[in-house]
Amino acid sequence: AVLPAWASGASAADVVQFTLFLPGLKWLHLYGFVGMGLLGCFYYFLPKITGTEWSRPGQWTAIFWTYAIGTTWVGITFLVGGWKHGKGLIDPETPFMDVVREDIAPVMRMSTVGELLVFVAAALLCWNVAILFCRTYCSCLCLGGLSQDKAGISSETKKSQPKKSSKSK
Repeated sequence: AVLPAWASGASAADVVQFTLFLPGLKWLHLYGFVGMGLLGCFYYFLPKITGTEWSRPGQWTAIFWTYAIGTTWVGITFLVGGWKHGKGLIDPETPFMDVVREDIAPVMRMSTVGELLVFVAAALLCWNVAILFCRTYCSCLCLGGLSQDKAGISSETKKSQPKKSSKSK
């Protein structure tokens, strides 16, 4: 809340307006605060909803830290790069293309590393959720829950079929 209030001031707004500073704030707010909150909700509530525990709880530490480092990397890169970009735009002696080449292009390259980390965290999250749902709802497909005899009839089907009487006339 402090950075947006500071950025809305007259002296700071002249520098950061129309730069990557404001998208950096959005990254920190949306991906940082909201995204980490939703990640915590997934970690806590999905096992309770499905009734199955996570297959590898240690991966959640990797997901959390990968997501946190990626989000922080992109946010801080955009904040610092946006400030530098704004300072370059204010200077009337600096050509616009020099500002783009020297200030925006390196920031975009550096932020790609953070975006890739967020992508890896999202892919790990999707993989873990898919495994959880597969273990819960597709146990016959994923874990061999239904055993089949040589005739190809599952043990569950045999139990549900009526037995033939042994009396013969």
